[in-house]
Amino acid sequence: MISRARWAVYRLAWVMALPPIRLLAGLDRALRVTVGWGPLPRSWQVTQRLGYGHPPVSGRPLWMHCASLGEAKGLWALAAKLPPDMAILLTASTSQGAEFLSRQCAESGLAPSRRAARIAPLDHPGVVRAFLAKGGIRGLCLYEAELWPHYLSECRRVGIPVTLAAGRITPAAYPRYLRNRAAAGDLLSGLAWFEAQSPVDAERFLALGHRPAAIGSDYKAAHFLSASAGAVPARRDAFAFVSLHLDELRILLPAIAALRERGGIVVFPRRMSQLPGFRAALEPLGFSTHSTNPEASRLLVDSLGQVSRLLPRCHSAFVGGSFNGAGCHNLWEPLAAGAAILFGPHYQAQESLAAALLAAGLARSVSGPDELATLPPPSEGVPAGNARLLASLRGALDTALRGFGERIFATFYAERPAPDSIRIGRSGRPEDG
Repeated sequence: MISRARWAVYRLAWVMALPPIRLLAGLDRALRVTVGWGPLPRSWQVTQRLGYGHPPVSGRPLWMHCASLGEAKGLWALAAKLPPDMAILLTASTSQGAEFLSRQCAESGLAPSRRAARIAPLDHPGVVRAFLAKGGIRGLCLYEAELWPHYLSECRRVGIPVTLAAGRITPAAYPRYLRNRAAAGDLLSGLAWFEAQSPVDAERFLALGHRPAAIGSDYKAAHFLSASAGAVPARRDAFAFVSLHLDELRILLPAIAALRERGGIVVFPRRMSQLPGFRAALEPLGFSTHSTNPEASRLLVDSLGQVSRLLPRCHSAFVGGSFNGAGCHNLWEPLAAGAAILFGPHYQAQESLAAALLAAGLARSVSGPDELATLPPPSEGVPAGNARLLASLRGALDTALRGFGERIFATFYAERPAPDSIRIGRSGRPEDG
C-alpha cells in the first residue's frame, strides 16, 4: 500500500526513469536488428510496455488487466463470459500472462478487433495516458490486487470508469492498508464499483471505511474446473508434490525419502529454471524425469502443462508455496483431480478455498515435513467428497460470473441490455432461460 508521501516519490521515480528506459529500449531494438542480440531480456518486452508495436483494437474496447499467469486464467474466464461482439483488450504484467491471454484470444476464433491481448503498459503517467488515447479505451476492469496508481489516476483524469473484479486484500497486505487508510481511500474512491473475491475480503474492504463490495469468486477456478472435467484415473497409487519451489524441496527431502517406500511419487517443480537443482536432489533417490521414463514410479516432471494429466493418478497432493511463505499455489487442480490435499502453514494466497477444504475435511494443513511423512493414506471417499464440493462451488462460480457480467454492462454498456446468459434475477440467483 503506497502512502501519500511514497506516492509522490513513486511518481517522481517514474518521471526520472522513463528517459533511460526509452534509451535502453531503442538501443536494444537497434542491436537486435543489426547483430541479433540486445542487452534486455526478451521476456521484459520493454518496447511493447512503452506502447510501441501494437495495432489498436477497434470499437472502443474495454481494457481488462491482471498480474501474471495465474490471474490471467481468471481474467480470461471473465472475458469469455462476455458477448463475442464486445471489443476487449486484455493485458498482463508478465510475459507469461500475456502469452496465455494471446493464445486464448487466438483459440477463441474471434477477430483481433474483438479480442486482443498484449503486455501491460508501464505505470508511468505519460505512457498510460498515451495507451488510453491510442486504444480509445472505454473503461478499465482490474483483477484481484492490480491497483496500479497511474492506471487509476489517469483514468480518473479523463473520466474513464474503473472497476475491480475479484478484489483481494491478503492477510499480509491488510496491516499496510490499515496503516495507510487515507491513501487506500484515495486509491479506491474513484472505482465505479468493486467486487471482493470472498466474504473475508469484503469485510477487510469494509473495515477500511469503504462501501460494501459485491461478492465475486476466485475466477481462476473456471479454467481449472473446465480443464479437469471428466478426468477418470485408472489408478491412484502416487503421492504428488505440486508447484514445489527448490527451497521447499530441500525442506521436504526427508519426507520424500520416507514416502517413496509407500508408493509412487510425482514431483512438479514450480519453475523449470530450477530443474537442475531438482534433478541433483532427486536422482540419488531413484527419480527419473518424465521426458525419459514417463511410467516411472518416482517421477520428476520436467515440462510444463502436465499437472491436469498426471495428477488424477495421485491419491494425495502437497501444494507448494505453503512452506516458504509464498502463500500456497493452486488448490483447484488437486481438488478437481480428486486427491486428498495437503499444504503447509502459509496458505494466505488461497485462504478462502483452503478454509472451505479444511471445513469439509478434504484438506489438512501440516506444520512440517515430519508430519507429512507419517500421515496415513487418505480414505477411499476423498474423490467423492471432492466431487460434491466441486458441484457446490461450480454453482456459486456461475452465479458470480453472471453477476460480474451484469455489472459490466450496467457500467460500460448502459445503452444496451445485458444478454440472458448473464442476467441476474431479483433474488440474486441467475434467471432461467
